[in-house]
Amino acid sequence: MKYTEILQNVLDYIEENLYEDLNLDRLTAAAGYLKYHFLRIFKEELHMTPAEYIRRRRITEIVRDISDKNDSIAWIGYRHGFNSKENFTRAFWSEHHILPSAYRSVDSSLKLLNPNTARNDKPVSAPDILEVKSFWATVYKSDEEDCTGFCNKYHCDRLSRKLSGGEVCPDYGFSVWDAEKNKLDYYIGILTEHARGRFGGHHAAKGRGRFACGV
Repeated sequence: MKYTEILQNVLDYIEENLYEDLNLDRLTAAAGYLKYHFLRIFKEELHMTPAEYIRRRRITEIVRDISDKNDSIAWIGYRHGFNSKENFTRAFWSEHHILPSAYRSVDSSLKLLNPNTARNDKPVSAPDILEVKSFWATVYKSDEEDCTGFCNKYHCDRLSRKLSGGEVCPDYGFSVWDAEKNKLDYYIGILTEHARGRFGGHHAAKGRGRFACGV
């Protein structure tokens, strides 16, 4: 049996028993491998441990329910396998770097882990290079490794309105390569012409006219 078939059996088993006690013994039994070999294959293929995968899957399913304000956040967490509000809040923060209550109060997007499949290659998006006129933007620099997490904080803390002085205006994300540190820096903010608020920790950035846009 190929590794992809073995992993698919385990992923299917996880989905069927997502809110059960999915300990390592049960997962290795579903895979038909010794623990050491199973953990190695799982991490090599999915780039996370089985425990991380299960936690992220549970939180993803919770996110779908949080927008329903008829249920308390504590009850939603309990329904999805967390034995206390504190444990759920801690896991949610670890995954998304915002509180579940903040996510519920703001129309934000989260990086979710949908049911995985080991049978298909991941889709690759090809960029289009667009020419735009130069402009100035007033932005905050990301303090997160993952730009999605910083976008969540930006929206939940209502930093856009702090920049604009309370007005609703479009937000823009910018990626800038730092050659000295050999890393990509991410910024998000608004056009400087709309920046009328009192704020700290911002940067002024000028667009150079070429941006890669995923399609």
